[in-house]
Amino acid sequence: MPSPLPDPDEFAEYLRQAGFNVLDAQMNEATEMIAQVITKGGELKKHAQATGFSETVAEEIAFAFIDRMVSGGTE
Repeated sequence: MPSPLPDPDEFAEYLRQAGFNVLDAQMNEATEMIAQVITKGGELKKHAQATGFSETVAEEIAFAFIDRMVSGGTE
């Protein structure tokens, strides 16, 4: 019979005492994801400009992409 899962709060405390801050890890992961989305938005803007869109329209395309990625495509 498999052992039951540990209590989430107890496990989080164990990790914290072991020097692993779960919140810091989650924040670092979120920060990296946001940086990747912004980088992709910049690449999209450059591509849009290279294909003939004005800078203003290319920026709108990039901002729409970033907004959709950050909001999970719910809008």
